[in-house]
Amino acid sequence: MRHIFTIYHPGVIFLYLAAALVCTMLSMQPVYLLISFAAGSIYAVYLRGARKYFSSLKFLLIMFAIVAIVNPLFNHRGLTVLFYLFDEPVTLEAFVYGLCAGLMLLNVFVWFSCYAVLMTNDKFLYLFGKALPTTALMVSMTLKLIPQTTYKARCVMDAQEGMNMRQDKKGQRFKNGVRTATVLMGWSMEDSIETADSMRARGYGAKNRTTFSVFRMGRHDVVSLTVLVILAALSICLIVAFGGAFVYYPYLKGLEANIWVYIPYGILLFYPLILEGKERLAWKRSK
Repeated sequence: MRHIFTIYHPGVIFLYLAAALVCTMLSMQPVYLLISFAAGSIYAVYLRGARKYFSSLKFLLIMFAIVAIVNPLFNHRGLTVLFYLFDEPVTLEAFVYGLCAGLMLLNVFVWFSCYAVLMTNDKFLYLFGKALPTTALMVSMTLKLIPQTTYKARCVMDAQEGMNMRQDKKGQRFKNGVRTATVLMGWSMEDSIETADSMRARGYGAKNRTTFSVFRMGRHDVVSLTVLVILAALSICLIVAFGGAFVYYPYLKGLEANIWVYIPYGILLFYPLILEGKERLAWKRSK
């Protein structure tokens, strides 16, 4: 299934993802963090599917729980004491701060999972290939290496299982692991040689080398770029003005109850889903 936002110009996609990440990390205000988590989770499910999202969420929830639990155990600031543990106070303020810190970290990982789907290697190279060719190429190859190596490792392990190489004993598991690592190393070196030959054949490093790109800035890209810039600027101003007013210590205070403060931020994060809904509505009306 092709998502409508993936056909937009790479600059629009990168601006949206950068704005989402910057705004997420800009404030520890609970409402902003919850909006970011809701928008990122819904969009991640839409892009990757519920099974992949919840599969990756297991690890993220463990990390979230560790941050939320560890903070009140070592940070004893705050006036509202919940209970005493080893003669040390565990305060409500420290516990809430740990929850919000863990939620911020969780949000960053969720948005990066959306980034992995939306910003492909060709789009990343298109944006930064001319300004930073070597850096852009290295980052692109590194991001591609991780899922590619994971897929190849799974292929090697499936082949071993198909050859009836049992992994019941610990010694056999170790041998199979060493064999898998050896195959992956050889496979990677072979791929690196092929990549070097391909780059040389395409004139990489030449002074007068030309480039080709299928990306063009259309009218819908300009409109979305303008809307995103306005929403991002407005959201940052509101986050700095109202999100910074919220404090955890010595007690929780400064939570803005006016719903209009959060609307630009919500529209910014839900913008691709709004486009998807608009496209589907237009498609249904045309039938």
